[in-house]
Amino acid sequence: MVKDSDGATAATYFAYAVKFGYLEVADAVAPFMIDIDIDFMYGRLKGYEMACLAWMRYREQFVKITNMLTERRSVPPRCKMWAPYVDGIRSKLPMKVEGHLRLLRGASFTRLEMIFKENAYLLRGCPCGGCLEARINWSRDCKEALSTAKPFNSFL
Repeated sequence: MVKDSDGATAATYFAYAVKFGYLEVADAVAPFMIDIDIDFMYGRLKGYEMACLAWMRYREQFVKITNMLTERRSVPPRCKMWAPYVDGIRSKLPMKVEGHLRLLRGASFTRLEMIFKENAYLLRGCPCGGCLEARINWSRDCKEALSTAKPFNSFL
């Protein structure tokens, strides 16, 4: 599979695939382009505005997944261990949406999973028991959302 550091190679394959109707190829490389700048993609797909719009809609589903990383997750209010855990997660996340999308590049949960696991120690000894369950649910929800992302061609 295509694995380039800036997504330019994937974008080249993608543009060719879209222009000539190779949607399986477009679907295969699209996950490697979710963090590419919209203006760059527009330039690659000039004259194929519907494909560019479809790519933007495809990308948006990953933006929604990144929103799951920053939303407030609730646990029993009396537990004081959850907030430091959430702060630990957030401190390891990039500050911009593009950085969040880069974590999901390739539709892979691996990089995010490491962040969840790296901070698990902050919940050791949690008296309520709800924090561990909330951590597992948060990670699972993100992973499930990523695994159910629709392929690019479904947005055409």
